[in-house]
Parts: sequence; structure tokens; C-alpha cells
Amino acid sequence: VTSAGKTWPFPVGTPSRALVAAETRAATLQLQAKSNAPRTISADLGARGPSWPWFAAWLLVSALLWWLERRRPRGVPGADIAADI
Repeated sequence: VTSAGKTWPFPVGTPSRALVAAETRAATLQLQAKSNAPRTISADLGARGPSWPWFAAWLLVSALLWWLERRRPRGVPGADIAADI
């Protein structure tokens, strides 16, 4: 595309991404400034507590289940297979 004898690598009149982003930012800031509505969402909505207590509880339950399974008395090997036949 030529404009006054110059060759441009993009169509003349098409805004660049940076200009579109700047306009969008300016419009967003204007909307934010106009907003008189009180904020009802707390700032710590996404705040999480520490995750180690959940891991410790999972580890404790898993260890207990493993121990109970290992503690169960075992019969003669293969006895449960013969009962299925």
C-alpha cells in the first residue's frame, strides 16, 4: 500500500496493537473513575490458607489405611481363589 509515495508494511489506517491496547486501557480507566458503586467484594477473596495441613491430613489417613490393610491377618495363600471356583 502506498501513501504519498511511501510504502508501508501494513495497511494505512489500521491501528497497531499498541494503539488499540492504549485506547482500551484509557477507556477502562475512565470507566473505573466513573464508577461510584461501593465495592462489595473483599480484597482477600482469592486468599488461600496454608496447604500443609491438608497434606498432613492426607498423609495421616493414607498411612492409617495402609497400616490397617497390612495388619489384617492373612489366610493360606491361594485360599480365596479356590473359594471363587
